[in-house]
Amino acid sequence: AKVHKKTIMPSFTHLQHAQPVSFSFYILAYAFMLMRDIKRLQNSLELADFSPLGSCACAGTSYATNRELNAKILGFKDIMPNAMDGVSDRDFALDLLYDIAVIFTHTSRLCEEMILFSSSEFSFISISDSFSTGSSIMPQKKNPDVCELIRGKTGRV
Repeated sequence: AKVHKKTIMPSFTHLQHAQPVSFSFYILAYAFMLMRDIKRLQNSLELADFSPLGSCACAGTSYATNRELNAKILGFKDIMPNAMDGVSDRDFALDLLYDIAVIFTHTSRLCEEMILFSSSEFSFISISDSFSTGSSIMPQKKNPDVCELIRGKTGRV
């Protein structure tokens, strides 16, 4: 981003020119999205880092177990303090699914913009031949296959 502080480009809303921005400003938008994505994943890991082992059906077990030792051996930060909460809630899974959905939304958005920006109508960027193909019948075309495939896959979350 430091290299492109003075590289001016248009920003877009509804595919129409909006305001002039630096390429640095544009790239940093994705950097900030990525940083939030990482924080979200770290937060989800923090919330899920409790072992439910020994909670049984909902109220613990009468077997002599050492839940703390088991949690430590398995690499958890601690045990679930409440057995019923430990076995009856799936919020940790929903947190992770949400995190993945947001990451894929950001990825799809970036790929879409790369497709647009590499088109002859925009010509802001050029995608390497190793990430694109030519057309079988139109030699002037360069298809951004990798970006298109990533965009397609992100919609499956």
